[in-house]
Amino acid sequence: MPEELREVNPHYDEEAVEALQDLLDLAVELRRSGILALLKTIAEMGERVEEFITTDSSILRSVALAQAALSGIGRPGPEEFMRARVMAEESVECLVKGLASAKSDGIKPVGLLGLIKAMRDQRVQTGLGMLIALARGLGECLLKKDIKGKQ
Repeated sequence: MPEELREVNPHYDEEAVEALQDLLDLAVELRRSGILALLKTIAEMGERVEEFITTDSSILRSVALAQAALSGIGRPGPEEFMRARVMAEESVECLVKGLASAKSDGIKPVGLLGLIKAMRDQRVQTGLGMLIALARGLGECLLKKDIKGKQ
């Protein structure tokens, strides 16, 4: 194979031949996985996809929110970020399991007495403890940024 590539361009050195082989291997893998077909479709529909993305307000809003979230993610230090990442993974897992176990037909309004009764349940206490810790951390950060009264 390397000799055939050199026939295409005699100026290819060993590094160039290896790079071309890597590209060919990658192209084969992309084709096997279906990603190449997807990229080809996107390229062929480029203008229509671009028009759809730029005219759909929900996509534009989602992109703006994602951009804001990504900007905020870059500010905390590595240790804070890693702690937040672990907490996010565990919290999202528990949130999904909690949502899966909740039955919409079993949800009833709860007043003050119902809340007091629910507070005897360790699961409720733990969930509220997590929410209070989150609110405390969020509030502390907002106070440092002096966002409390800005709207």
